[in-house]
Order: sequence, then structure tokens, then C-alpha cells
Amino acid sequence: MKNRKNESKARPVSGKLQKTQHSYKVKDSSKDRDGFKAKTRPEEKRYGERKYEERRHEGKGRFTIPTQEEVNEVKSPSFAEKMTEALKKNSPELIFTGIEPLADLSYEKELELKTQVFKEFWKDNNLPTRPEKVVASPKPRQYRTTTKRRIIRHKNRFYLLFSEDTKVKEKEFFTSSLLEPEEHSEIYRYISERINEPVYLILGQCLNFIVIRGSYTEFSVIFNVHTLSGPIVRKLKALAEEIKRTQANVISAFIYLDPTRSDYYLENLRPKDQLSFKKLFGPDKLFVKFHDLKYSFYPTSFSQVNGSMVPVMLDRAKSMLLPADKPADKSRLIDLYCGYGLFSHYLADNFNETIGIEAEGSSIKSAIENNSFMSHKGKVKFLTKRITEESLDSSLPESLDIEEIYILDPPRQGTEKGVIKKIAQRRPLRILHIFCNVDKIAEEIKQWKKNNYKIQKVIPLDMFPGTPNLEVMILLMAF
Repeated sequence: MKNRKNESKARPVSGKLQKTQHSYKVKDSSKDRDGFKAKTRPEEKRYGERKYEERRHEGKGRFTIPTQEEVNEVKSPSFAEKMTEALKKNSPELIFTGIEPLADLSYEKELELKTQVFKEFWKDNNLPTRPEKVVASPKPRQYRTTTKRRIIRHKNRFYLLFSEDTKVKEKEFFTSSLLEPEEHSEIYRYISERINEPVYLILGQCLNFIVIRGSYTEFSVIFNVHTLSGPIVRKLKALAEEIKRTQANVISAFIYLDPTRSDYYLENLRPKDQLSFKKLFGPDKLFVKFHDLKYSFYPTSFSQVNGSMVPVMLDRAKSMLLPADKPADKSRLIDLYCGYGLFSHYLADNFNETIGIEAEGSSIKSAIENNSFMSHKGKVKFLTKRITEESLDSSLPESLDIEEIYILDPPRQGTEKGVIKKIAQRRPLRILHIFCNVDKIAEEIKQWKKNNYKIQKVIPLDMFPGTPNLEVMILLMAF
């Protein structure tokens, strides 16, 4: 659809307005600038008709087409939707459905399309600085280190599917994926067969999800259940021991209680006065290794789903924040939304002081415990705080006697109101803002610009091959 957002003023039109599927527009604008057929937007049409009637009754001989500001806010296509449209246009012979619509493409073609659509997205949002090409993933398929399946009951049988919308194939108890390691498929296949046998039917009736986490060599299974009792625990222990003896290297298993049956498979709102998490066997934590640094984290903590891409991301972060001609050995690193300390620990030796802040207590606990695997030269500190304008006031050092460098890697919903303003007030030397949600970039960059920071470099990473999503690293500096 033609974008009227950038029009400085509405265009005057004499006489009757042409009524098209775009509401009130000139007759020739029935297609958007990319050539796609425009979609009818009833809410916009009703609003336009209302504005037209209001103006007609005002007795004015001339009136204007409603501007975008006057029309009820209609959500523009997301980056994922733009990707889907581009895929349909470039590869009409393929059917793009489900959570991995690009998985059947050659990876070369996928990268080419992602780079093209991201550049168009950047231009459409009038963002400054030309982004670099999308950085390829070392593992374009079979890369996901965290996967899940929802348990669906169909004709008294239990199926492990991506979602309730996944079509049931009665002869296949689970849905396989091109993006997951073969070991995950082996584990799902084994569990799906066992919960359909009489001895384990009780488990099929109480399971929400099966979740697999870990690395490419060690795996942990989480049984997400909506009901828990003594008999269920005993059955889960027995099944877990069987899984332990399979060829897949399953080193631990856990029960996670979620009576709300949430779509989020590790529900944040845990029930009070009930057991919410229980280990069945194995170590309490999961372990990964990047650039010879060992990290641990708890099964409920966030971790990147593409382990092969993490070293690439760490290298890019270091080169962006610590260019060779601009040493930062007398600086302070502030790592916001630090998780289990991935960036903090990797970069700490380049700074006098490193402070990591994260809202999730178990992640900060891991970050602190990961100090035991490191031998940092400077001071490293981690704080459990929800990241808000107010919490930064109380958490960050009052003294600004040394330069500060920031990393922000917030969740998909982005930063809370006032956070960008508060950071900018401290006038950091460099800021690396990492986006896992491309659609948040324009909104957040406006905030940085308002607070006198501009984009220096943009590096999109293909953190999620096979899907219409990207991770984007943006370097900002003051102007």
C-alpha cells in the first residue's frame, strides 16, 4: 500500500472522491509501490467515510483526503510479513507455512532475500546509514539448541506438534524440523511413542510441552505439565531414566509445573505454594562453551537458540565496541539485560570495570557463578534489577570520571520508557543496541536520535535461519 505517512500535508481534491479498496485515494493507486495488490482495510474506509461526511456537512466546497494521522492507526506490515511477501513473489512454487517457512530454500537464496528485504525495510523507515549484508550462520540448518513441542490429543492418541494449528498426521506421533539437531528428533520420537503406550498414558494427559535445551553435544529434557501428583512424578522419573539410556546424550531432565497451560512453555507466573520446578536426574544447570570460555545457566534462563552464531556475535560486538585504534582499557562496560553474563565475561578483560544488570534472578545467579570459570583482570559486578529509568539511577555509579560503553540486548518488546533517555544523559562513548525484533528498530532509533545519538554501523545477523527473522546489531555514538 502506498505509504502516506511521509506526506507533508493532505492533497486537496475537488468534487467527489474516488472510492477504491484503498478507501479515498486517486483511482490509479490500487497497488502499492512494490506492485502487490493492496488489501482492503474496512476500518480505514469507515473512518474515511466518517471524515468525508463530517466535512461535507460543514458546507465546504473543497475538502481534503484524510491524512494518515487522521485515520485510525493501522499496523504496517512487519518485517516477517514483508519477508513472506517477498518469498511468494520470488519463489511462488514453494508453500511457505508454519514456523520455518524458509527452511526449504537454498541457504544462498535465503540470505539474498533477507538482505534485500532488510534494505527495503531500512529505506521504508527512513533510517540513516546503509546496513551491511546479512551475516551468514555457520549452521544454517539443524542449529536450534532450544526446541519444544506441544502435546495435542487427537482421537485418544497423543501427538508432539509445533502448535495446536499443526495438522495431525495420524501415522506420525511427532513433527520433525529441518532446523533442529537430529538428536532432538530422536528424543521427541521416543517420547511420542512411549506416551501412547498404556504404561505412560497418564503422562500424555498431563503434559503441556516437551522442551529440549542444551548444546550440540549435551541435551536436557523439560517436561512441562499442568497437573502434578505422586503417580505422575513416578512415571516421569521412569520415562526420564529410559531417555537417559537412549543414544542421544541426555544429561538431565526436569519437571516444570504450569497449571495455566500457557502458550509460553516456561511460564513466568508460577503458581504459589506449589512445586514449580523439580529435577529428575543430572546436573542442576546447562553448560555451553564459546571462544574457550565456559558458561553455565539454569534450565529456565534465556540463552541464544543458535549456538553456532554466538561466537560470530561476540566477535562483531568486540570489533564494534573496541576498535583497534580506539582502546577502552580505562573505560567502564555496562551490560544491560546481561542474562548469564555472555557479553560481560567475554569483554571484561578490556575494561577497568564491568557491570551487568538483569531482571531474572536465576540468570544473574549464573552470571555470578560463571566468575569461577574466568580470570578477569578488572572488577566485574552483577545486579538483579528490572531495567527502568528509576532503577538505572540507583544501580549505576554516580561518578562519571571514566568513559562508559554500553551494551543493550533487551527482549522482543524493547526497552521500557525512559531507559534510552537515562543512558544518553550519561553520555557514553559508544553504545551497542542489539535487536531480536526488527520491528522495534525504528521506534527505538527515534528515541536515540531525540537524545542526540546517531547510528554508526548496522550489522544484521542471521540468528534464525529458516525463519523470516533477524538479529540486528546497531552501533551508536553521540553527535
